[in-house]
Amino acid sequence: MKITILFALLISLSAFSFQRNSYYQDELTIWQDVVKKSPQKARGHIEIATEYQFKGSIDKAVEHFQTAIKLKSNNPLPYNNLGIIFQSLGMTEKATEYFYKAIEVRPRFALAYYNLGIIFQSKGMSDAAIQHYLTAIEQKPTLSEAYYNIGSIYASKGDINKAIEYFNSAVELKPEFTEAHYNLGILYVRSGNIEMAVKKFKNALATNPKHRQSIEYLNRIPSLQRQGVNLPH
Repeated sequence: MKITILFALLISLSAFSFQRNSYYQDELTIWQDVVKKSPQKARGHIEIATEYQFKGSIDKAVEHFQTAIKLKSNNPLPYNNLGIIFQSLGMTEKATEYFYKAIEVRPRFALAYYNLGIIFQSKGMSDAAIQHYLTAIEQKPTLSEAYYNIGSIYASKGDINKAIEYFNSAVELKPEFTEAHYNLGILYVRSGNIEMAVKKFKNALATNPKHRQSIEYLNRIPSLQRQGVNLPH
């Protein structure tokens, strides 16, 4: 099942961005101008680094995140995003170091715990992953992706009831969470509850009408019923 990864983003000043859009081509150009005019302010370097990160200019993103840290070492955002970059490059030890540094400077920083959970989950260390996801939820109870990833761990363990519990929590927090609806459908198929499975696949399609896997499963429902998976009474 898909593991969802979160980026830690600063909230841009929407009014500022709106006023400048008629003069600048994109957000990257805006923040290049900000950094040029105020090179000693960490905020500009974080924003431009995030833009480079999205555009795939990893070396430049790393350079600006590191500059931001030098200018303001107590901000967890650049540490967290450097962790995400190194994680994407397969450098999990270095990524882990940066995530823990983010927690060191801000112990209640939920996204760092979440991203550490992803690392532990990818290593097959499910107990450690769950613990870090739960800590992230303690700090940020609306973090639907953490509930989703815990659900995926329990699903892989074959604990359908716990998996359903956490996937349901994910969609309660984020009704448009297509993958969570879809995985609930899969779990209900496994448990023999075709009626609920159909409902969840339709919920997935309501959020994404082109979701191929949900369409395929709905098309397979008559076959599943012929195989003896019946509607509950």
